Amino acid sequence: MNWKQKATNLTAVSFATDRLDVAVGRMEDGQFRVEAESTATNAAELRQRLNPPEHQVVTAIGAEETFCHTLQLPTTQPAELQQMLDLQMDQLTPLPLEEVVYDFEPLGTADGRTRVLVAIARKSAVNERVAALEAVGLPPQRVSVDVVALWRTLRSRQLLPADDKLNVFVRWAADRADVVLSVREQPVVLRTIWLGAADFAEELQRTILAAQVEEPQTEVGRLTFAVNAVADREPAEELARRWPGGAEVLVNGAAPSLATSLCLDAATTERRLNLLPAEWRTRRRTAHRRQIWLRVGIAIAAVYVGALLVLLALTGVRQAHLNRLQTETTALRPDYEQARRLQSELVAMQLQLDTKFSALDVLREVSVVMPENLKLSGYTFRRDDTVTLKGQADSAPAVYDFISKLEQSELFASVKTVGVRTEGAGGLTKFELLATLKSAAAGKTGGGTWR
Repeated sequence: MNWKQKATNLTAVSFATDRLDVAVGRMEDGQFRVEAESTATNAAELRQRLNPPEHQVVTAIGAEETFCHTLQLPTTQPAELQQMLDLQMDQLTPLPLEEVVYDFEPLGTADGRTRVLVAIARKSAVNERVAALEAVGLPPQRVSVDVVALWRTLRSRQLLPADDKLNVFVRWAADRADVVLSVREQPVVLRTIWLGAADFAEELQRTILAAQVEEPQTEVGRLTFAVNAVADREPAEELARRWPGGAEVLVNGAAPSLATSLCLDAATTERRLNLLPAEWRTRRRTAHRRQIWLRVGIAIAAVYVGALLVLLALTGVRQAHLNRLQTETTALRPDYEQARRLQSELVAMQLQLDTKFSALDVLREVSVVMPENLKLSGYTFRRDDTVTLKGQADSAPAVYDFISKLEQSELFASVKTVGVRTEGAGGLTKFELLATLKSAAAGKTGGGTWR
């Protein structure tokens, strides 16, 4: 049992008729010790004293509500022992299997056979105790059998015989006696005898005879009583005096309480009976997974909120930066508008001082000086450089007259004839002229003005 890895304290809760008996222990210096014992009226009162994460809770069901029996099975792994027990369970109890809960623990191995202690209880009785603790947030991790835990504790303290005889241990209470018959420190029979309903001595003798069937030729040994109430001491001592094999009555705290016995028994690392129904284990696993997903969701939400806060902070910083830029832009706007006005005035002045000619200016000038009997078929304009004119006229003199007028124009520095060709006698004259703009000529000579 790995309770030490999960909680600081191991807490055992024993259900009495009108109260809860509680024992709290812990491991110190490699040894387990029960540090405190107390009682509580109910589970709610107990919850007020305990912090659940610090306590690993165990509890037990009474022997009167449990049927215990020993079986011998072939020695094998615990899982296979469980399977063999499952197959025999319908023969061990008259109750429907869905109404009972059972478990086993190995007692010892000899000659290839393993003796196991089987405990069977009504599921409703176990659920009643588990639910009472679960309701207040103290879920038990184990449900044992109280008298078995007490018997083990007395055995570990060497208060019970350890010989080969059939020894009898009786936990005496006001209305019942829980009986454990054992041989060689192994339980053989566990039974509850109700006082008043039958003669205790006769019922105990029948129980011993039944045990001798399983342990033939075994001599009856010592009888040990554990009595807590003063009123129960006298009848126990009377029976002890009449016991033929010797008897002892443990009183005045010589026997530990059931809660202390449960606490000590649960601290062992060996396999022990656990009658906790599988339904509770499933619920806890489901609740644990749900808790994990809830924590994951909370973590994701926290990351999301953190990222959102960072984003909002960055947005605030950028908005502040934007507001600052807008303030600066507003402050600079008058200077900007003034610069725009100065730029417009500068462009207007530049247009007035520009000495360069556009293609439309040149074409308009050419059209003005062009004779009526001359037509253009090509016009190539190179800004601030040359103009190439192609066309045809009725006669060559018309072409030369056009060249003369171009030379007299204020736009051109020179006009060269690329080619003048007359087709046949009295035919059309085709020409190609290259006129150099005066702006180009001025640039080549280092600039200047012209009129």
